[in-house]
Amino acid sequence: MDAQAATEPRTHSDYTVGWVCALPKEQTAATAMLDHKHDDLPKPPNDHNTYTLGSIGKHNIVIACLPKGEIGTNSAATVATSMANTFPSIKIGLMVGIGGGIPSKVRLGDVVISSPVGQYPGVVQWDLGKAKEGGKFEQTGSLNNPPSSLRTALTKLETEHEMSGSKIPQYLEDLKRKWPRLALKYASRDHLEDPFDVPDDPPRSQKAIQGLPSMESGAKQVEDTTTLRSGIGSTRSLVAMFSVSKWKRRD
Repeated sequence: MDAQAATEPRTHSDYTVGWVCALPKEQTAATAMLDHKHDDLPKPPNDHNTYTLGSIGKHNIVIACLPKGEIGTNSAATVATSMANTFPSIKIGLMVGIGGGIPSKVRLGDVVISSPVGQYPGVVQWDLGKAKEGGKFEQTGSLNNPPSSLRTALTKLETEHEMSGSKIPQYLEDLKRKWPRLALKYASRDHLEDPFDVPDDPPRSQKAIQGLPSMESGAKQVEDTTTLRSGIGSTRSLVAMFSVSKWKRRD
């Protein structure tokens, strides 16, 4: 992974993947994963985003973070909309970052990729529903499935993972080599405490993608999110909750 700046001139239309982060630490991790960083491009006066441009493999990527101190779907939607207008060739929008795991399906260090399960799409938006007593959740709407191109890529990823194992350890080693200042905080969980660790549990590897289940999405605040997460997770094939934006899909 060579994160040195690539000097080849590019235009806004060369970028096809948009990557939105909610927190600066998520943006740091995203930037560290780039194979190459690209020079900045000019923005329209009405675009208040600050972009990091780069590439992973053959994909040219635009990374943007929510404004400092702002959270929620409205802010994320504004960032995503401005990004899509400034970079008109974006076809895939990703929200990647830290999610709240649903015990005991996901634990600290696991990597979760959303995908449709049964009657539920890849993302179940939990502000399209009602939180009820006892952690029960009544769904009142649904979102579309992720694009077919992403879901077919996911099947290939699952196959490669089954046959060759996870590449995450190598990516973390590359991060340590290229960005040694980030090693302790971003390449290890030894200094963190998993509140759901049980001494008698068998050892778990943080080096593998633990599953490819659905994720929970939304920005609704409830008094007892732990109870709600457990209740939702018990009735759906969900493992994590994440506040995300609605991203306009481009065909």
